[in-house]
Amino acid sequence: VTGVTWPQANDYTAWVGGRLPTEAEWEKACRGTEGGIYPWGDAAPAEGLANFFPNTGGTMAVGSYSPVGDSPYGAADMAGNVWEWTTDAQGSQRRTGGGSRWYGPVQMKSDVQAFKPADFYAVYIGFRCAFDLPSPT
Repeated sequence: VTGVTWPQANDYTAWVGGRLPTEAEWEKACRGTEGGIYPWGDAAPAEGLANFFPNTGGTMAVGSYSPVGDSPYGAADMAGNVWEWTTDAQGSQRRTGGGSRWYGPVQMKSDVQAFKPADFYAVYIGFRCAFDLPSPT
């Protein structure tokens, strides 16, 4: 989903029984336990790994670069394609991660953040749902 504000993304994730990930959760899902620069590791972005400038087309379907571009946890498209909302804030700004198809390799790094007003929306901003696992009994 793209072109949604932070409140819309937050409301949707709650409606499906999930939530937006925190910045730390998003980065962990992106980097894995090895702490890769990009979801696929430390290799520079290449055409077959992610949707980014100058390989810009339209927004690609989730999984278009799987499995080679996936994170160690199997999360697809965490670099390039679209920035993604998280729950973290800085004043009235909300954090996004991942870069988008209009950005280059520097903005696609797993630890890069961008802040946007919560009511901002654009075709290059989307989100993913996080779900809490039930406690073992």
